[in-house]
Amino acid sequence: MGDFEKKIQAHIEPGARLIVALSGGPDSVCLFHHLLAFREALDLDIEACHLHHGLREEAQGDLDFVKNLCQAHQVPLHIRREDVLAYSQAQGLSVEEAGRVLRYQFFYQVAGPGAYIALGHHLDDQAETLLIRLIRGTGLQGLGGMRVLEGQLFRPLLDWTKEEILAWLEKEGHGYRIDKTNLEPLYLRNQIRLDLLPQLEALNPQIKYALRSLGHQAQEAEDYLKAQAARVLEDLLQEEEGTYRLPIKDLKALDGAILSRVLYGALASFLGTSRDLGSQAVGQLRDLLDQESGKGVQVLGGTEVRRSFDFLILERPKKAVFQEETPLSLGDNVFLGGHIHIKRVKEIEEPPSPWTIYLDPEGLKTLSLRSRQSGDRVLMFDGSGHKKLKDLFIEKKVDKTLRDQVPLVLADGVILWVVGLYRSGYRKLGSQEGPWLKISVEVQTNDT
Repeated sequence: MGDFEKKIQAHIEPGARLIVALSGGPDSVCLFHHLLAFREALDLDIEACHLHHGLREEAQGDLDFVKNLCQAHQVPLHIRREDVLAYSQAQGLSVEEAGRVLRYQFFYQVAGPGAYIALGHHLDDQAETLLIRLIRGTGLQGLGGMRVLEGQLFRPLLDWTKEEILAWLEKEGHGYRIDKTNLEPLYLRNQIRLDLLPQLEALNPQIKYALRSLGHQAQEAEDYLKAQAARVLEDLLQEEEGTYRLPIKDLKALDGAILSRVLYGALASFLGTSRDLGSQAVGQLRDLLDQESGKGVQVLGGTEVRRSFDFLILERPKKAVFQEETPLSLGDNVFLGGHIHIKRVKEIEEPPSPWTIYLDPEGLKTLSLRSRQSGDRVLMFDGSGHKKLKDLFIEKKVDKTLRDQVPLVLADGVILWVVGLYRSGYRKLGSQEGPWLKISVEVQTNDT
């Protein structure tokens, strides 16, 4: 347990909240028991989560096993049931990928922004991951494989082999469940586990450790290059009014490895996420450096990148606005960017939020939708007076380039709701009973 203890002490602070992804298999059970050993000494708040995939007959047995295990050790358990097969068909994903997506969605929802998600990935998983990436094609970052700590994801068993995990469980007398589908060559990972790795081990019995060493070296090289690129980006980046500007002359003077990471870093910073950001988008930006002024591309759902004389410009997509008032009616109302649902309710169905409000419909003549206009003012919720919409946007730190895209819901021509930002004091609920009108908004984004 010494290696595990080092991982805990190096990455997890005392008093942390850990969510254990507990399938009931040997890897997650080993992880679960190891974390419990440090629960008291480090004052760890340990919880578990289990996703019932609905794919195997044994799934209910897995859930029962996990329930009993958590109950025996007084660990709170979060459970979710999903129809993975139906989700895979609806999303056009393989069953394996659909299960992975739903699992991680569940893990992050349970964890929230402040907790760690403890995963039972081990050395065999790391070797399989590297081989999958090599087969599909990858770069230096992909060659690094999984890390012990990536954001909220914590993998303290990465240096353990599957064999060592099973031996430890047998020695300690801990039971676990077996997923028989792992023994069937249904997916690429299974094919690598069952066929390719044994062949490689016949050539080199230490292949897993060789791949681990390759991963560590790739991580070190990638970390160094990223650090260098971050310093360059800080020096070159000019940010104004929600727009990024990078001098092309300086970009073209960079070494290729640094240039790619500078462009990647600029995109990730501009988008606020690196999700789905890969070599294709970076390649599009590199190509622009040799194009004439005025040329541009759209990446990742519409982010506009263009060459303007001596600069590479990153700016948010320009969407059409809805200056003219658009009538709203009961039911589903579609607008550019989402849906507005309006219905009569007898009682409050869910608490008001940035995306749901209630109003008193008595005497109401019209509901409508538009974007901002010059001179717009909003009645304060407490009725203390009006505030300029411009000042509200500044207070809420809404970028100037995005203010025309914020929908305003009006009641009889008066601003009722700055959607997602502020519920005005107009037609708010009193102490009388319903019925009320419930208005809820679903906004389409590029980051879901």
